[in-house]
Amino acid sequence: MQTVLTDDKVLIGVKEVREFLNNISAPTFYRHLKDGIIPQPRYMGRTPLWRLSEIHALYDKLPEESNIRKERMGRKSSYRSKCDGHSE
Repeated sequence: MQTVLTDDKVLIGVKEVREFLNNISAPTFYRHLKDGIIPQPRYMGRTPLWRLSEIHALYDKLPEESNIRKERMGRKSSYRSKCDGHSE
């Protein structure tokens, strides 16, 4: 029997979340976290983790003109490109 990972089961850390959101800077990431734009993490020990599905949902609901949605240098972040094929 093969286990299928869904976005609800995949946990990602700060680095991956920042990469998924077009490599936003650390200060921008923590400001958005404080302001409630980025959902609060779960913790494994002292390590903050987010469900990939939450980050997909966050990205999808952002307006097109959002700074997070604007793609730097005209291409997707490398992490989001890897995840897009596995998101559904």
